[in-house]
Amino acid sequence: MTAEFTANLLRAAGTTVARVHIAALRTDTFYATVTLHINGKTAEVDARPSDALALAALMGAPITVDDTLMTATGIAVSEAQIAMLGRGLDEQGAKLASEILASMSPPPIDEVERAYHELRALLTNKR
Repeated sequence: MTAEFTANLLRAAGTTVARVHIAALRTDTFYATVTLHINGKTAEVDARPSDALALAALMGAPITVDDTLMTATGIAVSEAQIAMLGRGLDEQGAKLASEILASMSPPPIDEVERAYHELRALLTNKR
């Protein structure tokens, strides 16, 4: 499922992405959560960071990183860089990010199916 398609599905369902949080690093793999607002409720969905970041870029959602994770794996940036990042991606930047992500290998089908069922459960309030 492409990030654009996922963003369109969420918009059509009246769902907003409140934030994307890069939460952990275990055995050289990063983990992320996407916080959604739908029908007055908040839900969190686990996601691959690449998928979550693409979705955040398209939906204009803030991206946060766990403080401990940032201290352990982050790089130093200037205040000017932080200010620039805080403005988010413009349409051209989001398009470029989408093109880069589209050139990557697709996720295994079991991850796609899991994400589909999680989203379906959220949309039908059965979670």
